[in-house]
Amino acid sequence: MSLIVYVALLLGFVASSKACSCMPTHPQASFCKADFVIRTKVLSQEVQGDKLVYRPANPENIQGRIKPQPD
Repeated sequence: MSLIVYVALLLGFVASSKACSCMPTHPQASFCKADFVIRTKVLSQEVQGDKLVYRPANPENIQGRIKPQPD
């Protein structure tokens, strides 16, 4: 094979290895960076179009900029 094919294969492997280079964050760091945090029990979930919609057990206790969807 030619040198160009080898270089193309090498670059393809390098590009695919860089695709998942994010370090996993610690849960406490995610908690501290979040705009809002809730602790609830999910009663059900359903697919509406291309979104998952969750039904929490206590939607009235959610605080922050996100409001629960009405039934």
